[in-house]
Amino acid sequence: RPVFLGTGIVLAASLFDRTGARWAERRRGAGWDRAGTAASAIPIAAAAGVGLIWSGMLGDDAARTARTSAKAMALTFAAETGLKYAVGRARPDAGLGSAKFDPLGAGASSSAFPSRHVGLAFAAVTPFARRYDAPWLYGLAALTGLGRIQSREHFVSDVIAGGLIGYGIASALYDDDQRRRAGPA
Repeated sequence: RPVFLGTGIVLAASLFDRTGARWAERRRGAGWDRAGTAASAIPIAAAAGVGLIWSGMLGDDAARTARTSAKAMALTFAAETGLKYAVGRARPDAGLGSAKFDPLGAGASSSAFPSRHVGLAFAAVTPFARRYDAPWLYGLAALTGLGRIQSREHFVSDVIAGGLIGYGIASALYDDDQRRRAGPA
């Protein structure tokens, strides 16, 4: 059921692909471009933070949560890379529109769908957001999506798909970790 629900959400989000591309086109310029670049760097900063926390600097509980986050990021990267090859969607900056697909084509590894940046951001923050009741972390991950749209790297549906995949994988791993922590029922 979650896959069907996620697919429906991504299809609904695709109705906003053209609107999002026009929004990004109107927000080009030094200030907006810097903001988009900064937002796109959030997953890199999150990965570095996860690595530091995994080292144990904030205690065993945080290290275990960081380990779950790192696993989620690795699985999200693999899943979304596979989807990029399978879908081969053109990026907005190519000017080909949101309906241009070249599955398994030469440039499929760098295609737009789904957004790996956003997927990685959600995969990184979800275990921490759930463990420490910190929903504001999702807002930080969502800023990555805004940055990717503004920089014309992704359409709205690419960003939504990436976020749902990262969130879904991280949530499944987090739930599994919680069952293991609880022990046999």
